[in-house]
Amino acid sequence: MPREHRILRLIAVIVTTVFVTMVVLNMLQARSANAQLPALAGGEGVYLMPGQMASNVWGVYVLDTDTGSLLAYRYDAGGNRLLLLAARDIGADRGLRDFNTLPSPAEIERQLDLERTMRERLRRGESAVEEAARDAND
Repeated sequence: MPREHRILRLIAVIVTTVFVTMVVLNMLQARSANAQLPALAGGEGVYLMPGQMASNVWGVYVLDTDTGSLLAYRYDAGGNRLLLLAARDIGADRGLRDFNTLPSPAEIERQLDLERTMRERLRRGESAVEEAARDAND
């Protein structure tokens, strides 16, 4: 994609983001606190999702599936502007399998293996006594 097209696309994303954020803010003012917000809007590889960033702070998340980018914007009502909070290429993130999670995937696998073993032993009709004796001999 030529550089000019990428710049035009970025401008379109930012304008759309500003528009969606303003619509969301208007909806929030018009609805009660328990009202549902639209979950997702977008197309052609660019998706927007409004979200609450903090107490009384609203913004929008932008996912560009073509570039693998995730962006977060916050609406600054006092300055009547949209602020970019974060931008990230999520391509490498999607390859992670064990980052900042509890229990770890390895621990879950160990637990599943233990449960499979217990079910298999129960299926074969082994009692707890027979199981303990066999484990002691192993």
